[in-house]
Amino acid sequence: MKMDILLNDARAAAVNKPSGIASIPERVPQPCVLRELEAQLGMKLYVIHRLDKGASGVILFAKDPQYHRQFCLAFERRQVTKIYTALVIGVPQPRGGVINRPLHIFGSGRVAVNEEKGKPSETRYETLRVCGNCALVQARIMTGRKHQIRAHFYSIGNPLAGDEKYGEKSKTEQFPRLMLHSTRLALSLPDGYAIDITAPLKEDFSNVVEAAAQGHYG
Repeated sequence: MKMDILLNDARAAAVNKPSGIASIPERVPQPCVLRELEAQLGMKLYVIHRLDKGASGVILFAKDPQYHRQFCLAFERRQVTKIYTALVIGVPQPRGGVINRPLHIFGSGRVAVNEEKGKPSETRYETLRVCGNCALVQARIMTGRKHQIRAHFYSIGNPLAGDEKYGEKSKTEQFPRLMLHSTRLALSLPDGYAIDITAPLKEDFSNVVEAAAQGHYG
């Protein structure tokens, strides 16, 4: 599978990940973004962050251990701009704002709001477009918790379309994919190196948005 490369310089490589492929190797051998991109570039790459298997969009890899440490430190210090586009079921109320609710990872791997055990988690969002019974939203995560956007929107009654892990199955399973796309990733390192990468929406994402706008999803 050929990866759609967005960046390829001396320090890093970034691609517009398609939905349905894992970021890194899984227990059962299957194609993944890391191995496919390594084969395409003919070199070893180092994992900086991941996207959920069903999600699409910008994913970044380092080209050597030194740069890997620098990138990871930027992520740990929350010095990275991460903006996502999502289609949610229903229209968030209010249509823009901040979801500031602590999230906790349970033993099952499911993430949920938990006031006692959860870690501080903040998602800022705005509604871009109402699409029938859904809404297209832009979300910026200020913290990098597992399933943060998915769990946060579920907590306010607007689960992501196509998300069978969170939300009412009869509604979410209508959609052919998880409607989450990493739209933009930007960061600057202390030595002046900076990147600002934007990933166009995948066709399978845009097609679902238009179908929702036409009332094809109940």
